[in-house]
Amino acid sequence: MNNLATIGCSFTWGQGLYFYDIKGDGEIKDKHDWSASELREWVVHHDVNAMDWRVFSNPKYSLMNDRHMFVKDLFRYSNLLAKELGCNLITKSENGGGNTLSWEWLQMLYNSEEPIKYLVVQISEPLRDVNTDRETTNPKWIDMMESDNPVSENIIEEFYEYYNERYLLRLWDIIREFEKRDDTKVCVFTWPREIYNFIPEDWRVEFNWKDKVFTSLEDLFEYDKTTMLSGELKELYGSKVKDNHPSRKTHDLIFTEILGKCNIVRLGKKSNEIISKGLINSLT
Repeated sequence: MNNLATIGCSFTWGQGLYFYDIKGDGEIKDKHDWSASELREWVVHHDVNAMDWRVFSNPKYSLMNDRHMFVKDLFRYSNLLAKELGCNLITKSENGGGNTLSWEWLQMLYNSEEPIKYLVVQISEPLRDVNTDRETTNPKWIDMMESDNPVSENIIEEFYEYYNERYLLRLWDIIREFEKRDDTKVCVFTWPREIYNFIPEDWRVEFNWKDKVFTSLEDLFEYDKTTMLSGELKELYGSKVKDNHPSRKTHDLIFTEILGKCNIVRLGKKSNEIISKGLINSLT
């Protein structure tokens, strides 16, 4: 079977997708004995922000169970792609991450000599790398990151040129190694808008949404709040979910755009139609 590799941060992991109920409570219980309606009940009595996965994983609460992880995996773009493309999915199991971690992970994957037919790379927030590497980073950029004062456009442009030289170019280099060795089809999309122009043109993924084209998830989120969890989940939870990670419809959109980039047309089928009824029924 061919391999699809995806790497990114919590956007690629599927942060928050476990908030989507499938078909009620069902019969299956795991060691935490925690059902879909109990999840909803807990959420409507708590303010849940982008760090909720840490709370859910805390043994004190034990809210994140096998059912929720299963739902998360069903709806994230990586699994949708793997099923549609008929590929084995290789991705990072841990939540979170940044572009340096993606670079390290890709080096490890390349050295494994596992052939990769499709590679999807999601670019995360650059300041994560600056913060991690603060001991070797120019203090100018540390000061910029920690300052409460407005930053000029010139300084921002200078920072991203620096970031491209130090962090992005090495990421592009390891990606090109996959292209040379495996003739890998590469797709790269970005959360921060400033990164788009640094992505090699033939790898770029854009998002067509409501007759507009967006070059970053940041721009998409600003245009339509329902492309974030906090917007799309208002019907279920009101304003309790304050998590601004991609909503289920955004994972559907990422899935569709990457298929298009790979020159695969789905003949009008919706992305969620690829989810097996057998998998859904196994939860009920």
